[in-house]
Amino acid sequence: MEIELKFKLNNTEEIKNKLNKIKAKFLGKAKEADIYFKSPSFSKNNKELIFRLRDYGKKGLLTLKYGGSDTKFFKQRNEIESFVDSAKSILYILKRLGFKESMRKEKIRETYRLDSCLLLVDKLPFLGYFLEIESSSQRKIKKIVNKLELDLKLASPLDYSTIFHNFYLNNIKKFENYKQKIELTFKSEKLFKGFCGLI
Repeated sequence: MEIELKFKLNNTEEIKNKLNKIKAKFLGKAKEADIYFKSPSFSKNNKELIFRLRDYGKKGLLTLKYGGSDTKFFKQRNEIESFVDSAKSILYILKRLGFKESMRKEKIRETYRLDSCLLLVDKLPFLGYFLEIESSSQRKIKKIVNKLELDLKLASPLDYSTIFHNFYLNNIKKFENYKQKIELTFKSEKLFKGFCGLI
């Protein structure tokens, strides 16, 4: 069982300083592209299945999420993962098998670890910065939240796709004259900013 929650960040340097202060181990920084799939075999009864390929540039990570439940602050899902040597090859195989892309999203992620918890500082197009905390234990996550002096009441169990959907609805007037598809990718963000004359 994977349990996670998120905090919107206004100051990334402050949270990074806190991560260093509590001795969280820095594991690296990378751009990640998540490709989500739908398949004819995913019936309405299995609509909670989430099948994703995470592309790290060369290697990849296949993930199946299912079941679980959400609380006010925590998202809980059963999860099975397997690393693959070539994200590009697996993507080709999945498409040949009939899987269709339903969504793409990108982020730049800095990964830290402390007490078997992953602490992830994410930069997302359109949305800005977030801290995501992942563990198999709500108790451990709450302990990390306290160490970082964060307010649990400000946490969100929503995934980035839902957060982006809400952002889009709240800013729909900004997008109403934009005819291209809006995705949670840096390319989409750049094209939209160019359309608005922001770059």
